[in-house]
Amino acid sequence: ISISGNIVAETGSILDVSGTKGVLDLSPAYASIDPAIVKSYGNAQTVPVTVESNGGTIILAGGEMLHTGATLIGKAGGNSAIGGTLEVSSGKFTPIGTASNTAEINLSVTQNGGLLPVGTSSQGVGSLLRDENNVVLPGLGHFSVDSFSSGGFHSLALKGNVRFEGNVSIQTPGSISVATGGVVRADCDVSLKAGHVALGQAFRPPALDDEAVILFTRTSAEGVTSAYSFSPTGGTGRLNIEADLIDIGNLSFDGIGSASFSAIHGDIRGNGTLSTASDLTFHAGQIYPTTYGDFSIFAYGGKSVTIER
Repeated sequence: ISISGNIVAETGSILDVSGTKGVLDLSPAYASIDPAIVKSYGNAQTVPVTVESNGGTIILAGGEMLHTGATLIGKAGGNSAIGGTLEVSSGKFTPIGTASNTAEINLSVTQNGGLLPVGTSSQGVGSLLRDENNVVLPGLGHFSVDSFSSGGFHSLALKGNVRFEGNVSIQTPGSISVATGGVVRADCDVSLKAGHVALGQAFRPPALDDEAVILFTRTSAEGVTSAYSFSPTGGTGRLNIEADLIDIGNLSFDGIGSASFSAIHGDIRGNGTLSTASDLTFHAGQIYPTTYGDFSIFAYGGKSVTIER
């Protein structure tokens, strides 16, 4: 399921990409990886085989806003399959003639509770979207973790520049990808646990010596685009990452006072710059940059960087 544009998925709606299970007549070679079992079927051309499929993919790509109260489901078809993948992203509404930059937050994440009122909205297409208190909803993306956590998904991607509001905990057996735009903001405790956690922009190939690398841009009110830079900020946010493999691309923290990256028996792999005003702790079997790449870690404002074995 792939949905794009300005998205409003009302409370009570269901998006389900769960796998399924069925019995098919297949060659004995599909019945087992044990040669003795396959041989036991003799000269049979086909045998009944139970086939279980993986969960599918849901992509929610908001244009200038994304508000969803929908229930999202992506369960595996059985024990031999894995759950589905959920990808969430959104643009941000910018009035004509207003300056903007690519470091602005465009996806807000909370643990529970959507902004949409319960029940069917009576507002027509093209009207301002309002919450149950009749307050106009902001023109960006909003995602509630609880709409995902019981859906049986294997992987989750929260794309763009992400703001975590309140305490948020996300755990998946597969992968979690956060903040592909390069900015993470938090004001409370945020916990991300998965087999693989990727933070920040996508890894970049090696650059030439005279090649300018532009991470963020600014567009003026007149429509002129230029390179943009900013300083990270500390605050009350606390980020805890646990995975077998942690990937860190170009990434800046906003409002985060401390962060812990733990891959005790695994690797932390970096590409680009981690720019923070936070106390940072790294605990891994190996910490290294990508091949022919650089990985720089900055903790401004007198903050510390601790590497543990």
